[in-house]
Amino acid sequence: MGPISKDSGPGLSLANVARDPYSSVRVAHVTQQTLLRRAYAFVKHTYVLYACLRKVFPTVKACVKPHVKPHVSKLLQAEFLQKAYSKAAHLFTASRPTRRIHKRASNPSRGSVQLVPDAAQGLVRRGTDGQPAQQAWSQTNEVNELESSYPCQSLEQALDARGGRQLSAPESAAGGQNHIYVRIFLAVERSDQAIELRQLSRRFHCYSLAQLHPKGTSVDPIVKRIKDVVTHDDGIKKKVYNILWVGRQWAAIVELLDSIAKAANISVNAAPSLLGVLCVLGKGSTWERASDDNRRVALCNLARMTDLCQQADKRTGFARAALDCILNEQSFAPIESPSTFSSGAAEIHRAPYALQPNKLKQSSCKPGLGLQIRPISTAGAAAGCVGGTSMAALPPGVSPAQPHSKALLVLLCFLADAKVSAEMLHRGGTPRERWTEEGGIEMTCAPHDDTALQPLLSDLPTLHDAMAELERLSAISLSVDGTCTLHPGVRAAVLQSLPPESHSFWRWQALATAYRAVPWKYLEPAAEPHTRSSLIPHVVYTMAAVREHDGYDSLSIPDRVDVALTLIEASRFPGIEWKRHAVEQAKAAMCGWQDDYVQACIAQRESLLQRLAGNGMLPTRDPDSHQERREGPVNKRMNAAIGLTVHQRALDCFQNEELSAALDMLEEWQPAGHSSPAEDVVLFRMNVLRGKILRFQGKFQEALGCMNKSQCAAEQHGDVHFDEDAGDLLVEMADIMRELDETARAEQLLRTQLERPLHTPIVRALLSLALAESLFAQQRFTEADQLCRDAESCRLSKMARLRLCITAAKLRHVSADWEGAFSWWTQALIAINKFPPTSGHTTRLIYLSLCDVLKHQGREELEQASRTQVVKLESLSGNAQAKHWMAGLRHWQTYLESSGLYEIVIKVPFQYAVVEDPDEHHLLELSLRSFISLEKELAVYATLKAHPHPNFVRRLEPQKGQSDCLFLERLEPLERAWPHSTEPERRRWALELLDAVSWLEARGWAHGDLAVRNLGVDGGNRLKLFDFGSAVRSSHPDYAVDVVRDHFELATCLHYILSGIDPLKDLRSHAEVKEARARLAGGHGAIGPGAEVLADILHDGWTGRSSSTSFGQIHRRVSGLFRPVAGATPPEPERPESHYQRLEIRCRDWLGRASRNASFQELEGYVRDCKAVGLDADLDLWR
Repeated sequence: MGPISKDSGPGLSLANVARDPYSSVRVAHVTQQTLLRRAYAFVKHTYVLYACLRKVFPTVKACVKPHVKPHVSKLLQAEFLQKAYSKAAHLFTASRPTRRIHKRASNPSRGSVQLVPDAAQGLVRRGTDGQPAQQAWSQTNEVNELESSYPCQSLEQALDARGGRQLSAPESAAGGQNHIYVRIFLAVERSDQAIELRQLSRRFHCYSLAQLHPKGTSVDPIVKRIKDVVTHDDGIKKKVYNILWVGRQWAAIVELLDSIAKAANISVNAAPSLLGVLCVLGKGSTWERASDDNRRVALCNLARMTDLCQQADKRTGFARAALDCILNEQSFAPIESPSTFSSGAAEIHRAPYALQPNKLKQSSCKPGLGLQIRPISTAGAAAGCVGGTSMAALPPGVSPAQPHSKALLVLLCFLADAKVSAEMLHRGGTPRERWTEEGGIEMTCAPHDDTALQPLLSDLPTLHDAMAELERLSAISLSVDGTCTLHPGVRAAVLQSLPPESHSFWRWQALATAYRAVPWKYLEPAAEPHTRSSLIPHVVYTMAAVREHDGYDSLSIPDRVDVALTLIEASRFPGIEWKRHAVEQAKAAMCGWQDDYVQACIAQRESLLQRLAGNGMLPTRDPDSHQERREGPVNKRMNAAIGLTVHQRALDCFQNEELSAALDMLEEWQPAGHSSPAEDVVLFRMNVLRGKILRFQGKFQEALGCMNKSQCAAEQHGDVHFDEDAGDLLVEMADIMRELDETARAEQLLRTQLERPLHTPIVRALLSLALAESLFAQQRFTEADQLCRDAESCRLSKMARLRLCITAAKLRHVSADWEGAFSWWTQALIAINKFPPTSGHTTRLIYLSLCDVLKHQGREELEQASRTQVVKLESLSGNAQAKHWMAGLRHWQTYLESSGLYEIVIKVPFQYAVVEDPDEHHLLELSLRSFISLEKELAVYATLKAHPHPNFVRRLEPQKGQSDCLFLERLEPLERAWPHSTEPERRRWALELLDAVSWLEARGWAHGDLAVRNLGVDGGNRLKLFDFGSAVRSSHPDYAVDVVRDHFELATCLHYILSGIDPLKDLRSHAEVKEARARLAGGHGAIGPGAEVLADILHDGWTGRSSSTSFGQIHRRVSGLFRPVAGATPPEPERPESHYQRLEIRCRDWLGRASRNASFQELEGYVRDCKAVGLDADLDLWR
């Protein structure tokens, strides 16, 4: 569109009018209505600018209609034009702006665009030079489509038409009998609402499942629950993955809009998240499939130029209510109005994982360890500090109305500046289980009793209400996972408002809340990894606060004991630095007070730390020092501590490979009378260690018996939780079954365990790798390799990493992927070096494997260097007690020791036992014929030794005069090599076969059994002939008959080499073979593609017409037909003699280790025994 010369005269354009909208001369030439029409005509092709104009001048659509409302002032219209021109001046020029597609810069430092706040324009895209990037008006089609999805009138109308009533789940999904996973799945799959509401319902349910299910964990538990209800659907797992994917896309969209609104300083009421965006964006599938960059651009434009953030803010309460209903496993309930939630939505927001109170055991709260209950004067409902100091003095902006909320706010200010979960607060304020002196279990009360915190922390709904009120006051931020974070500045304001004398009390309350949330092993179910990691910052912070301001001696002795023991329990959480810190703080807490039980527990953890550091034998407290106590009255808890000390000393011996000493050490401890639960834990751990030691020693059946005892104890003991040890126990049992070759049983055991959701990702990876080893043993290599690939992307322990390297290396080794095998065996060496030094038995096997790989790669120097390491390690591992550390390496060693099986073939005559039964004499004849076949092969190889030929398999002679067996180089069968060959290679193979049979003919031999199965290809891609057990000399009466047969079979072999088709293959009966051979002999054989060039020669061979022609003549004829082909590569040079000498050395080593079967007879003795039972065979006739 050019200047508006028709209405305004020469030189007058919209640009001029926009620059000076108050010019009476120019405005007189162009009516305001015309200006608006033309402005709209310019912008109607660009939705983004239209949205901008709509925001600047909402009545633009009305103004372009024929009947313009008279009250629209000229000044407002002129202002609209001026603002429109300031937004997009290029739309008022004579030429249309060029549409450019900006490619993403490959270098982040060049051409990058970032979002920065701008005082005049809100959120602006700026380049690296600081100038606004002209990309808001040249987005891709996908960005335009995303932007056009807002506003979605159909979605707004559908929501408004419901009068604020929530979306209803399908009847089948809302039943109280179904698990929340099942309800979400059914709601997504079976919604019968209107299409807009169905899409919205699907969006919310997908989002909810994504929040419930931690990323990176298995979906199998979800699928199993769904399959229990939906039995007819085979695609449930795929659908669950899709639901999770959709939910995570919308979670990313919500997070992205939050960051954009924050960067642009857009004022919204919703905190901390604009969940209402789920309700206002149309074209859901477009947003889900869009790239992150395009989403960001579209949301930036919509946030800056439309009311997206305001509408999302308005709908956030509605969205939270919907999510709350879903995550509370309830059907959607009617609500008065969506707008009701815009201000008070936080009141109904709940943490999804803490929807129901923990079910504590019904037990009386006894003092237990004598925890000190510090009373607090409550001064009515509003009291919250020591001495009755009212918390009404809190800053007005963050002063809650409810006393519970006040108490929670103060408590949060004394915790670490990190996320706080409702679960942690609840656990810290409710009774916890502890060991009694008699080794039993009792529930101990929280130290918050008789304070304002007790009714708050012990009741989850009250706790959630308090958190919701604090969120509404902007004191904290609540995330969807149920954790909260103090807003900046709140902590300092609250602490300043509190009397200084009350700080000591609150420091203790925070410490008690944090440390009592730590789960004790065996007394509580295993905690999730994220739960453990979220506790550590608060324990560290509160411990430091009490230590620095009050000192540990300010705590009562029972409190110090409970703190120290809990720190010892928490020291099992991952991270060596955290373990050291926890043990040091436990010692500091007990400083100045002697408690034998606590000191024993600390000594055990110090012993573990020393082992992790690889410091050899450790100064663990000698159990003999407790002999006097054991003779006197010793409570069962102390006896259990003594047992664990013995267990630690046995582990010290175990790490130093003193296996016999470790077993003797374990025998030193026994329960005191009838075992208590605490002593049962010791027995469980000792049996696991005893079984592992026995496996290392090769006593696999005894080891399995010990493991079975531990497994029974874990399954039958209802009061003690062995969840954290279950994974290691099952892996050890599977390893023992692997050593016993019970691999199917091991597989079933591991698969059952992997279906349980309680394992951490690290333990789950270890279970998967143990399963991979079981599958490898069953030669299910593809499944094993997939498990290894899955585990490779996970966080792995040292042991899991070593297992992964070894299993992956073996998989590539057996598949002849030498590069991959070399890489993985090298990584296995790196992984094993992270373990304390041992006798080197496993390291030796890794080096042996590397030698085998290097040999196949032809890297002789590296191979010799590796073999030098093997020799050194053999001297170390000769007296090693631990010969079976890694399960499956025993079998792998056997494979390596006979690794000549890959390059060497051993042929021995078979021999049936001599019996008198005449019906069995045909077996004796087969045995006699095998002797004769060996004689013939030895004769042919003797001729080859005198007259070598490159197209015959190489015989290896480890010992001179060896005649009872044959050692041959291994070839790749022709049928396996053919699919990877080229036409030039096949023609060369045909000539090499003809050359070989010509050589036999010239030396007076007929092969007698030419066939595709007796052809192979060596490492140099050279065709070779083998199997001469049916060879016939030219002096034999049947020689001429065998020559005719060789011509027939030669034609069949040549046809296969050139075409890949064997006309005699896949025949199922002797009649079919006879019919096929008759068809070929009658000249009716079909010639396959590629073999047409030798059609006449092939038919002559099949029909017998070439029987009077020598093989040498055929060879020369074929050589003339095969013209040189461009790109044909000659075979590689023959392997050097040194290669075959090394193979002969391996054969000699094998013979030195092998033992001869005492029942195997030489030919003369076997013939004599056959004659004795009535079988008198003429061997000369067979010869």
